[in-house]
Amino acid sequence: IALFMCITPIFWHWGQRNTPALFLIGWTVIGDLCVFMNSIPFGSADITTYWDGRVFCDITSRLHLMASIGCLGSITSISRSLARIMSGKTTIAPTDSEKRIELCAKLFYSVFLPVLELAIYYIFQARRYFILQYTGCSPGPDYSYVNLLGYMIWCPILMIIASYYSAITIYFYQKRRREFREVLRSNHSGLTVSRFARLLFFSCSIIVVALPLSLYILACNLMVGITSYSWSATHDPQTWWLIQILPSDTPRFDFFLYPVISLFLFVYFGLGADALLMYRRWMINIGL
Repeated sequence: IALFMCITPIFWHWGQRNTPALFLIGWTVIGDLCVFMNSIPFGSADITTYWDGRVFCDITSRLHLMASIGCLGSITSISRSLARIMSGKTTIAPTDSEKRIELCAKLFYSVFLPVLELAIYYIFQARRYFILQYTGCSPGPDYSYVNLLGYMIWCPILMIIASYYSAITIYFYQKRRREFREVLRSNHSGLTVSRFARLLFFSCSIIVVALPLSLYILACNLMVGITSYSWSATHDPQTWWLIQILPSDTPRFDFFLYPVISLFLFVYFGLGADALLMYRRWMINIGL
């Protein structure tokens, strides 16, 4: 259901050429697929029937790691774009250099950070992966300060940055609300008041959920304890290749994050006037 809810927002944002939102949907689809595929072999109550997940878990555990950073980075990129529009930093006729800089900034949050995370993950990867009952394949990082600096701290940092951009957007909206329509028209963003509001409310909704959640996860990891780092201890062959299947009463809570984001995407971008007109065109095209 969550995967189907992402279809309409893809067409909606493709028509607006909204690159950060398209990246967000892409990472959300990847997260939904990982959740769905893991629920099939690892959804039963009897963990003795689980297979070891070789290759499958190697891939999905890394995709899960990238998708978590990719979704939050894309939200940050959306918030940044809205702040630039409202603050008047976008120009009417941007030069090729300005377009490249803006594209690089969007790619940094939505693509570069997830790829960088995948590249450095092996440094603090203490286990090949482990399998959690009902959740399935999960990454196996250590609890060293390298993991703290390389992964754990980035989710709350991205959400704090996104909160900052959203606050700037709201501030400039209050300051320039009388000329709001003219601001949107002058920067050639293709956004109407309704589209801008939908993007702003969507990003704020995700931030309200993700910021306290990421801080909570960071606090839980800190309570477990941050250890010193040792390459030989982290990559000890006797433990690194050991695949553990751990029992659990319920799926891990981040198991539900991607379906929740999919629901937000559909509510904000699949039920608006633009989306309804798109549905009408589809129905006419098939003869209804």
